[in-house]
Amino acid sequence: MNSKRDYSRSRDPPRQGWCGVCRLGFHDKSALLAHIKEMAGHDNYCNICHRVFVDRNGLKNHVDNTAGHTITCNACLFCFVDYNGLQNHLASKPGPGHSFVCTICMRAFADDEELERHLHLADRHVACLTCKVKFRSQAERDEHWKTTTKHRHCMEPGCLFDAPNEGTLKKHLRDDHYQCTACLVVFPSQSKLLKHLGAALKCPSLGVKVQGLSPEVKLIDVIGFINQTPTYTSASPLVSIEEQHSINCWACNQSYSKYSDMMSHLESGSCVKFPNPVQLTSFIGKHWFSPKYMDIGIHNQIRAETIIIDEVHRWVMDGILQPYICRSAECHHQFGRLSALIVHLEQGPCAWNVYDICLDATGRDFRAQFKIPELQN
Repeated sequence: MNSKRDYSRSRDPPRQGWCGVCRLGFHDKSALLAHIKEMAGHDNYCNICHRVFVDRNGLKNHVDNTAGHTITCNACLFCFVDYNGLQNHLASKPGPGHSFVCTICMRAFADDEELERHLHLADRHVACLTCKVKFRSQAERDEHWKTTTKHRHCMEPGCLFDAPNEGTLKKHLRDDHYQCTACLVVFPSQSKLLKHLGAALKCPSLGVKVQGLSPEVKLIDVIGFINQTPTYTSASPLVSIEEQHSINCWACNQSYSKYSDMMSHLESGSCVKFPNPVQLTSFIGKHWFSPKYMDIGIHNQIRAETIIIDEVHRWVMDGILQPYICRSAECHHQFGRLSALIVHLEQGPCAWNVYDICLDATGRDFRAQFKIPELQN
């Protein structure tokens, strides 16, 4: 008898959460969270995979050995997609063990003594790793970073990025730290940057660049417009936002006005540089951002290679499997293709938009994995 499970015949709805204490599965994250609140001894929760572990050792083992769990709060083991999320988490002091925080290492400590000990013993606080030089204090090291002409170090909390020149550092701040490219203020999250750009575009430096933009233009398009347009005044014609903010195919660099069109191009196998869409399904399934929009069970099986990827792709094409999910709190619609989910997000029927699923970062990793050079502007 074949013990391999026939996923094409399964009628069970996909589980979105699992309690390892009670051995129960839940069909959405909110049901699992309600269960956690009601039951004692359910503190060891993975916020990425939506799983509860019996003890902290189980959770730590899971976090240490699972892809996509690199950026972690050492106090509660919550995981984040970037250091901005971790920084916000530590700034909010969500619980015991978070009161004393090292903003250089992004680590939390239980008391002031532990933090002071860390500050005096950790080489990272008094050394420039690029120049291989140690300083007497963190203040001296920071002054070196600000004044040296050998490199340009990112001074944002928790960031180790060292640029060879000012231009590379500016690109890093814009792409990775939610910097307003008009007034150069760095924000801890995209939502706070959007708030800064909102309310009639209050940023004083920004106002000159976007004078005359119609109210229906989305703020996220304004960001793309600013990043690619030197200046704009009411005296000059405004080029269409879709023309200004083009999306290039991750493989062949063909230009599209929408992410959904670009993804459909890759999924169809019509891309001359990437004709095998099965490889795309495998890459997407293993990528550490995919739990944001893919069924967790399918993601885990693709990542662990316990499911045949050709079969997954065939089931998707035949309409048997719908692995992609809109995780907006009020939605949870499922889709067979990633491009269909992106169309749903682009049309805006729910609170999420296409930027919530981190396609830019996924594209960069796609190019790196398949050794495709970045498009030179």
